[in-house]
Amino acid sequence: AYRGDARREKFYMASEWAVEMLRALHTKVLSSIQNDATDDTLFYIPAFFSLLIALHDRASLECLAVTASAVVAHQSFRRNAGYDHFYLHGL
Repeated sequence: AYRGDARREKFYMASEWAVEMLRALHTKVLSSIQNDATDDTLFYIPAFFSLLIALHDRASLECLAVTASAVVAHQSFRRNAGYDHFYLHGL
């Protein structure tokens, strides 16, 4: 379980099944990724944007903004306007 401030703990407890499902899918996707990205045609973004939005506190929204900026600035994202990128969406 998540251990932190009371609001986040309450969110985690209410959404534990979704968080655990995302965690399991994340682990599965990461285990199938190869290290050489030169010929890749699909890119996984290991970020949980929906959870950050659902938490909706200042730290989460700042993390969302920084992460989204970094993703769209990356060369591999710009190459095909992000159409070859995916992330896990839950909640």
